[in-house]
Amino acid sequence: MITKKVRSFYFSPSGRVGQGAYIKYMLLPLFFILCFLYALDVIIQVNYNFLMQVVISMICLMTILSFFIVSIKRCHDRSKSGQFLWILIIPLVGWIWVMLELVIGRSRTGPNLYGNSPSWR
Repeated sequence: MITKKVRSFYFSPSGRVGQGAYIKYMLLPLFFILCFLYALDVIIQVNYNFLMQVVISMICLMTILSFFIVSIKRCHDRSKSGQFLWILIIPLVGWIWVMLELVIGRSRTGPNLYGNSPSWR
């Protein structure tokens, strides 16, 4: 069962997430999930039945949802609104800009409009 702390980290957009926690608990698991799905699709070349397609689709949906929610928290830590992520609509430049801002940008110290300093470090 998923604990309340983990559930609030991945599925609640309120609060802030520090730079280290964003990399450690979001980007690295995202990388491994994508590698796992790639291995299923290309290397093993599994013949998917309907149930397998539904399971993989749910994994992808939950991964994308949690990515956006934790990215909103990281925006909050940088004193930006979650609406900053609309820049992702711009094909290449938007993704590079957001990743530089969220991964390389330093956290704002002390409380801000979105809450106290992040407890997830």
